[in-house]
Amino acid sequence: MATNSSRWLIRIIFAVALAGLFLVTEMYLQKTYGRGCFSPEAANELTCDEVFESGAGTFLGVSNVIWGMVFYLVMVGLRFVYVYTQKDQFRKVAFGAAAVGFLYSGYLTYYQYFSDELALVAPCKLCLWSAAIVTILLVLHIMEHNMTRKAPPPKAAFSMKPIVIMAVIAGLAIAGDVAFAKGWFGGEDDVADTPGAAEQAELAANQPQAPQVNIENPAAQCTYDPDVEPFTDAIDNFTDGPYMGSADAPVRIIKFFDPNCPHCKTLHGTLSSLYEPLGDRARFYYVPYPLWQHSFGQVQALYMAQREGKFFEMLDLMFARQQPNGLSLDQVVEIAGDIGMDTAAFRSQLENRSASQVLLAQIMEDRQEAGDVIATADGSVSVPKLSIEGRIVSATYDSYSPDCITYFVDQAIEGE
Repeated sequence: MATNSSRWLIRIIFAVALAGLFLVTEMYLQKTYGRGCFSPEAANELTCDEVFESGAGTFLGVSNVIWGMVFYLVMVGLRFVYVYTQKDQFRKVAFGAAAVGFLYSGYLTYYQYFSDELALVAPCKLCLWSAAIVTILLVLHIMEHNMTRKAPPPKAAFSMKPIVIMAVIAGLAIAGDVAFAKGWFGGEDDVADTPGAAEQAELAANQPQAPQVNIENPAAQCTYDPDVEPFTDAIDNFTDGPYMGSADAPVRIIKFFDPNCPHCKTLHGTLSSLYEPLGDRARFYYVPYPLWQHSFGQVQALYMAQREGKFFEMLDLMFARQQPNGLSLDQVVEIAGDIGMDTAAFRSQLENRSASQVLLAQIMEDRQEAGDVIATADGSVSVPKLSIEGRIVSATYDSYSPDCITYFVDQAIEGE
């Protein structure tokens, strides 16, 4: 007969395996829809997309997200069958699977932290949590194996009721996560309807604003990021592109952004509202920093629009039409047409592999240069990043407010 401790250990292992299944489902939803229960704007907060698209993102041509789902489904299935049949071979197979999962997740964790490809990318939090769950599963299986060696595995009837209840709860949680990500209740639809050009122009002129904040004490509420060193000596490297404001404006504001980053879109709305009131005091520069693989094509399109003096027109519409996992080639070409570019020539340039490689090489060089100045002390990079005369503003609603940005500009003019 199973001891109380072994019964509880069996249930704990099953619960942890279910937690892993929920987590990897969340990974799939973030990858597919750009959001899930953990964060409606996880594309910026969880920073997993670039990890998913990296060299360690697949195995045998299949996404590691799918492999993770298979792994946890196998673990849940083996543990369920073990409890139901009480045949020890299922426990042993689960033990072996946990060991394999631990080794592979260890390799993926190592790749996130030490590969050159992901050197400037913050590790995927969901991936790290999954690695922690796999580690816990292995430890629990080792504990269970030691107990089994000291005493025979349980032969008496083992209640399936707790196992079934946990499975039902996990199933409901997973179903709820899927429903939220797909927009079946609350939040946004998984793929927004594309409005007409006139409506898009109106959206572009009315970019979303951050929540209203009350700035009563600018000296305390408006702060610079202490984790990022100022790059005052390298400002000129980022001010040779298009800008908004007067050429004689003394203060240079630089925004580092990804066109698919929701927070970048919000900050764009705030900065757009300041073009006119600060136009004689500040110049607003925009520097693309593609976080995810699917953003590189859009950044390439922005570079092409810049050549024709239409950078901001394209950027406005990219933010207005922003959707999870980026815009398709057809949608980007449509934007080019809406801002008066030759769509046939534009598409031909984007689809020309040799021409694209030259431009992508430039984008990668510019990205590296930007990453060098906006990375935190531990080497992680996220956007948006906003700099005032080379000093990086704290990424808070207070500091990103119009009042604080105006305060920073006034400080810079006064030489503080």
